Amino acid sequence: MSKIRLGSQLFINRNDNGDQIRRWVGDMSQQGFSLIRLFLSWDLIEPRQGQWTFDQFDHVFDAAEEHGLQIVGTLMSVSPPGWMRSTRGMQDIGDLDDPDFWQAGMHYIKNVVTRYAKHPALDSWILWNEPSRVLDTNNERAVQSFRNFLKEKYNNDIEVLNKDYFQQFENFEQILNIQDASSSQLEFMSYTEDIDWLEFTCLYLSEKLEAIAKQTRTFDSVHPVHINPHRISQCMSESGQDIWQQSQICDFIGSSVHPPWHSVRFPKDRIQQSVALFADMMRSASKDPNKRFWVTELQGGPTVFSAFEPSGPKPAELRQWIWESTASGAEAILFWCYNNRDDGFEAGEWGLVQDNGKASKRLQSIIKTAEELSAAQALLDQTSPHAGEIGILVSSNSWNLGFVEGEGEDRDNPRNKQMASDAVCGAYCIAQDLGFEVRFIHEREITELDAHELGTLIAPGCTALTDECLQALQRYVDQGGHLIADGMFAWKLANGRLARHRHTELDQLFGASVGEIYGGSQAQCELHGEFFKTNLMQICFDENESCIARWDDDNVAVIKKSHQHGGSALRLGTIFFQDYFINSTDAHRHIFQHLLSASLIRPIHIPYLSQDIRLRRLKHPHGEVCIIMNNGESRSVELNVEANTAIHQLDGSILTDSQLILNKDEVRVFLLQPSKELETV
Repeated sequence: MSKIRLGSQLFINRNDNGDQIRRWVGDMSQQGFSLIRLFLSWDLIEPRQGQWTFDQFDHVFDAAEEHGLQIVGTLMSVSPPGWMRSTRGMQDIGDLDDPDFWQAGMHYIKNVVTRYAKHPALDSWILWNEPSRVLDTNNERAVQSFRNFLKEKYNNDIEVLNKDYFQQFENFEQILNIQDASSSQLEFMSYTEDIDWLEFTCLYLSEKLEAIAKQTRTFDSVHPVHINPHRISQCMSESGQDIWQQSQICDFIGSSVHPPWHSVRFPKDRIQQSVALFADMMRSASKDPNKRFWVTELQGGPTVFSAFEPSGPKPAELRQWIWESTASGAEAILFWCYNNRDDGFEAGEWGLVQDNGKASKRLQSIIKTAEELSAAQALLDQTSPHAGEIGILVSSNSWNLGFVEGEGEDRDNPRNKQMASDAVCGAYCIAQDLGFEVRFIHEREITELDAHELGTLIAPGCTALTDECLQALQRYVDQGGHLIADGMFAWKLANGRLARHRHTELDQLFGASVGEIYGGSQAQCELHGEFFKTNLMQICFDENESCIARWDDDNVAVIKKSHQHGGSALRLGTIFFQDYFINSTDAHRHIFQHLLSASLIRPIHIPYLSQDIRLRRLKHPHGEVCIIMNNGESRSVELNVEANTAIHQLDGSILTDSQLILNKDEVRVFLLQPSKELETV
């Protein structure tokens, strides 16, 4: 990992003059920033139709070159200027189905990219800030695009579609809307129509991003492009967001990470862990061969009025978030924002500098943290993101189904619309709480999963899986992989229909399939997450099957089946991982650790991790770099290190005492080196 690059959005207000802009850029340079993110606002660049003026942005680019900073330009071709009178603000999205507006946006891209493509200060392009689009079923152009999507999905055969839909059509042109809430009992609707609409919405956004990327690369084939999706730990299909699909469009991917917007589902004491999850998910989704990713927008200032929740953040929190992002392998971290915007929703908030131009305590904390990173840079320079010891299966089909059949957004309601994504978050939290590094694997990639590279895979809340995915998981365990699944695993198809044909496949995988589903109750086996319990019917008993736990009525609650080459598949009969996200306990961790394969060994672990103690690792040519973060008061922690492994401190000395004293808010960086590598350092 090369030196991590810190930067910030420089927000250009309508009345900011050249002297002020150049002064900001100079200050950013002195404060240690190396990147400036810049909204290339269409409204400021074309304030009147056909009147193009780049003066404000020329000042930023030229001052950046003078001070040795690089510009990350955010294209805003989807946000029309005020003179069009089609939207109410500079970040509002225009009618992307209007061919005249779309063509005007392409002309904007040509003008902007052509102007700055060869500027020495240009680093990269962002195609669209936090790309998302909620489609209107009353928009005839959008509906026609939906019809075309359905034609392709259903092989242009209306009778194939009619087999899955409740409403029956003579041809695709009759499809004007996917639901009519005024004339149906929504709870008894077929899910197929809604799920098709979600899939179409994601494809629609991907196609728009592809067109913007193509236009950008037409006029600049040198600089990379990326995007910064947001709220990535939740199902965002309703607004078209699919990071696994859309990461393929870009050279690399980043994300927006604003805890008062994006982490509100996480318990308050897990906010810093949510930052790590966002980073690890971006790393996993990146198509770059080296898993390059950025934290493209990290909250830098207060959000008293402009977020789901009011927030500081505190200087210590910013420090934690920088270290969490670094420990996940982020190449760059950019804050939102350096200065305040002076109008509209976020006016007077989010800034790192005060209105009087002085650095806030938050900015001072960032500068100090940059110095800490610099002290460890010689070691960090040689690291790369960790490949992960535990994989977590992400099923967009399950996330979409949960979103359609769930009720509300309340995390404490196990039937909420984010039930599947909450389960993924719970699996991540419990693996990290035990000191394991995680990578996310999307269901589209599961056929490429190699049990020799990743020995343990969790499938949390994977209710809706394709037959191909189920077959790939069978191959995985037959190769020696270890699968842990919970909930109603593979119970339904992607369209929400019961997968009645799968009993044989599930019996073959787990040695059992679901017999009955009951409402939750306390169980003798103390398996947590008893919102419901599934009685797992064992078809037959042989030496490869073992019942690990039973319910109080003696039905099977947890079962494990051994497979070829030492592989295994284990199934828990309840929503174990979703429950951990809601209510994590030592009992959960004890159960989970007991279920893990004995071959899953960490080179270092801390027996009593707490919410305040974070342990992360990066790969290094001579072992692993260990980063231990104390987010609380001073304390002593015990380090359990694999035999014949030396712990090198930053000063080159070897740590000999397994009891480590961590001061308040201290971060320690070590190199863990197996004895066979000792001569090479």
